[in-house]
Amino acid sequence: MNLQPAPDLVVIGNIIARGNPELEEVLDRKILYRSMPEILEEVFLPERHSIVVSGTHGKTTTTAMLAWIFHTAGETGRIFLWGV
Repeated sequence: MNLQPAPDLVVIGNIIARGNPELEEVLDRKILYRSMPEILEEVFLPERHSIVVSGTHGKTTTTAMLAWIFHTAGETGRIFLWGV
């Protein structure tokens, strides 16, 4: 598997289901894991003002437009964009 040596933390995406060999190994070996929303909440969002875009369609486009608007307005900050 891809879990040698054992990682400190595994991020489990919502597409991964029980029966996935690597997920099962994480669970069997009791390796620390989090979902992507948990990582966002714990690592990226604390003590920051955030705009979160969600929905079924258009998230990446909407986020890119927001990034352009903030950039054009001279706002500085970080943009975290994840499109699938």
